[in-house]
Amino acid sequence: MKRGAKTEEIIAIGEEIDHESEDYKFMKAHKSEILRTLKRRKAEEEERKNKEYKEDFRKRMKGEYPDQFEKAKETGIDQEIGSWTEPCRDRKEDANIELVVRYVRPDGTIYVKRQPC
Repeated sequence: MKRGAKTEEIIAIGEEIDHESEDYKFMKAHKSEILRTLKRRKAEEEERKNKEYKEDFRKRMKGEYPDQFEKAKETGIDQEIGSWTEPCRDRKEDANIELVVRYVRPDGTIYVKRQPC
């Protein structure tokens, strides 16, 4: 069904459905199983895309900051690869802005630390 369909179109489609067909009966009988499968597949696809994005991001950062990645690996100490300020996320804090610092660990993973200014 297309997005933004009008009520009349939806009713017309509903009237066209053969409620006695085997396909309709099968779909109705297995509705919850079908929905679970679709949700699982969607979650798996999102997880796969998220992993790809993180890996692409790590490769891009490694290309932009090769010295910091190498130094972290050699020294075993986390290295800063970027910093900026943002509006404070935690409204309980007195600060209006927070310092956001991106680091690379010796194993090559990237993480972000936030602290109120």
